[in-house]
Amino acid sequence: MASEITLKFFQNVIKGITASTGFDSCMKKMTIVSGGVGHCLAEMKVEQEHVNKRGTLHGGCIATLVDIVSTIALTSASEEHLLGVSVELSVSYLKPAMLDQVVQIDSKSVKIGKNLAFLEAVVKNKENGDLIATAKHTKFVGGERSRI
Repeated sequence: MASEITLKFFQNVIKGITASTGFDSCMKKMTIVSGGVGHCLAEMKVEQEHVNKRGTLHGGCIATLVDIVSTIALTSASEEHLLGVSVELSVSYLKPAMLDQVVQIDSKSVKIGKNLAFLEAVVKNKENGDLIATAKHTKFVGGERSRI
């Protein structure tokens, strides 16, 4: 039962994020697979709109996936459902993801302090498990505007 509630919670958060007409709407094809307190696993099929001129998943798209999925993990980590504001996002790109591959984005909350939250994520090829990118994300969570 708890996992169903958590999955519904994650799906509602992503629905709210992607419902905008702004930049976040580009993640409409991403789906939440599972999650828990401080953890979120999502996936997305790499389609033409996500690739660069070389036919590989654009680095900016990877950074956006990490930003959104780690933020969703953060919202589940406390009763305040913190969203925060990005302070730093560091992505190490290790291997390309190709058109039509499915990537998984696995993120967790490492530590949530009074003002800062520290999150980590990995992006992998779903089919073979190849590591595509690793990331660290720091968010400011102090103040009222940091909450849902």
